[in-house]
Amino acid sequence: MEYRTIHPEGVQLDYLIYDDPILGTYRRAISPVPGKGRKWPIRYNPGDPSRVFIFLEGAWQVLFWTHLPDPAIPFTARMVEEARKLLRDGGLREPSQQEIAEALVDLQRRMDAPESATARTRRELVRAREDARAIKRDQARARFGEQEEPPALTLVPPADEEKTAEDAVVDLSELEEFEIWDPGTTRGPDRA
Repeated sequence: MEYRTIHPEGVQLDYLIYDDPILGTYRRAISPVPGKGRKWPIRYNPGDPSRVFIFLEGAWQVLFWTHLPDPAIPFTARMVEEARKLLRDGGLREPSQQEIAEALVDLQRRMDAPESATARTRRELVRAREDARAIKRDQARARFGEQEEPPALTLVPPADEEKTAEDAVVDLSELEEFEIWDPGTTRGPDRA
């Protein structure tokens, strides 16, 4: 767990900024944690930088990266570092959130391109795919845990007050009689 200030643009963690409308009244507010000043408790999965969790209103709230390219395509912290390295190598010392997002999408496209495959990029691609599968698996588990509980089962349905005992009486002579099935006898269209 780390402690971060809620700035007007959101919460910054490892060069990425996370935001949500729920932060509205908490921006630059004093944290309820004693001795932390304006720093609020933050939790995150180091393998999945697309979201962080902040403790507000007695519960952990999800904050997504403000420039998340596609929520369906997970990315890893290793991929973010590689995208930032590519931007620094290109001459950008402090890339913006948009530039990091564009470099991340570009990196994902290049990693998927077979013509750019070297031994190093293939290893990185394998690691990135394994990390992405783990992130998707964790997200699926989180969604499964959020499902509401099924309704309680009852053995007897509740009785309607309008029904009387007379309605429950069944005349057995009115019921249709069926033949008892015997698996040993063969029946066909002519023996019916």
